[in-house]
Amino acid sequence: MSGDDLLFVTLTSLSIQRSGPDSFAVEQSHDGVKKNLGLMSETELWAYLNSRTLIDIIPCQVVTFLNTCKALDLDMVLAVLRTEVKNPAAART
Repeated sequence: MSGDDLLFVTLTSLSIQRSGPDSFAVEQSHDGVKKNLGLMSETELWAYLNSRTLIDIIPCQVVTFLNTCKALDLDMVLAVLRTEVKNPAAART
């Protein structure tokens, strides 16, 4: 990434609720819109969390926390966008 690039990060909220011994209801909320990601087994949840960038928590902490509590809300990165900013001064030289 050069000094002329801008980085935009979009965050979203993830809600996970234990619905059974090995099942979790997962929901994503972004800009006031909720998206039901469906039921996931612990293995599916683990794979999903490991494929995402979580904020201030790691997947093993999520699973450990859900072993003692019924629900957890957390933030994760939804998208990262890099845009190149053209430097008019550099183009003239």
